[in-house]
Amino acid sequence: MRDMINPWKLKKQLINSEICRNCFNNKYRTNLQKEYFLYTYYASECSVCNEFKHTVKGFTAKGKIKILGCKKVSV
Repeated sequence: MRDMINPWKLKKQLINSEICRNCFNNKYRTNLQKEYFLYTYYASECSVCNEFKHTVKGFTAKGKIKILGCKKVSV
């Protein structure tokens, strides 16, 4: 059985970080679309790419299901 990404643990990590969707997909090697994420209301600076974008703060129900199917990678 492969290790899966736990979306609930990821959400706790996202609360303290400012990361955009593109950087999230690159970091966790996923290809999730924007409808699977919950974003901040105001744009802020991404801590990875240093661009002003709406950062990821959580996942929709459909997004959590998609993440459960993703394979865990070492970060």
